[in-house]
Amino acid sequence: MVYTDPLVVTGPLSSREITIRSSHGFVVFMPPSSNESTIAAAGLSLVRVEDRTENLARFAARRLAAREVHREALEKIEGKNEVDSQRELFIVAAAAAAERRLSRFLFHARKPG
Repeated sequence: MVYTDPLVVTGPLSSREITIRSSHGFVVFMPPSSNESTIAAAGLSLVRVEDRTENLARFAARRLAAREVHREALEKIEGKNEVDSQRELFIVAAAAAAERRLSRFLFHARKPG
């Protein structure tokens, strides 16, 4: 099994940042090491953990830039409120990741044996 968790809290986050980062659906912000504990509790062996936070910061910044270039067209399709909401989301995601306050980790686990 391989999965990523983009919501590992590795530094201080404001209530505003948490609200914005969780504005598009149900999310669970996890403390460091909780994924590893859950994997072990499920009886799985952790093969590797990779810090993918830099990728998250770059992706969010690139997505923000691309959406800004196409802002007018996106507003016609999505509406101004949604475009503004997405803009805030990518600003927060890029900044929190770049500052290592919200991290993304890749987990590779398997059944023992």
